[in-house]
Amino acid sequence: MVSTFLHFIQIFILALIGFGLYKSYIKGDFKDKEIKEFAIVFFIFALYQLFLSAMLFTDNLRIAAWSYNIAIFLFFIMLAYAWRIPLSLSGINTKKIRLFPGILLAVGLTVVVIQIYDFRLPVIHSSGLIFWNANPITAWITRLAGFLVGMTWVYVFSKKFLKHLGKTEKIKNVLIIITSFMFGVTSLMYFHNNYFLTLAAFCAKYIGLLSISILLLIPKHK
Repeated sequence: MVSTFLHFIQIFILALIGFGLYKSYIKGDFKDKEIKEFAIVFFIFALYQLFLSAMLFTDNLRIAAWSYNIAIFLFFIMLAYAWRIPLSLSGINTKKIRLFPGILLAVGLTVVVIQIYDFRLPVIHSSGLIFWNANPITAWITRLAGFLVGMTWVYVFSKKFLKHLGKTEKIKNVLIIITSFMFGVTSLMYFHNNYFLTLAAFCAKYIGLLSISILLLIPKHK
């Protein structure tokens, strides 16, 4: 299946990006501790993609539906962890930094419980794309949560885009802003049962992955 194969490819890309960012942090290429946390987000994202790739290993739609529910909870774990980074950079109170991601995790758990209660099987489009056929309410909550976190990153890193920043830092900020924007947009598009929106989500997601991959090519700043 086309979408399953695309998810499977993303597992390796995301894992490589996560490993590359973490390795760059260890070597001192990027001094911000947020880069290390950013790497962890990519590792969780790779695990999320693994569960979305269930149809590559089985044609059992019930197993795929359960795998999707696990993936969605991982998605919210990733969002909760990712949200900590811009909140921390904004200088928000530590207690609030713990509170907001906690609320997001509670929302994610609620979403999964509703999806299990209203259990639905995915639908395979003739093109090979998978429509997960999630409960409409939980699908919208998932979309908005991903969009909110992505746009939070865009806002914070745009705000950090100061005139005194060096060229390397400016490039790094731009790439993170592009990736965050693409993540927010794809979150809005992917969970629809619509062929063109799903295909567009994959295209936008790969643009985001390409942007953040360039981060690994940036030489160590002085």
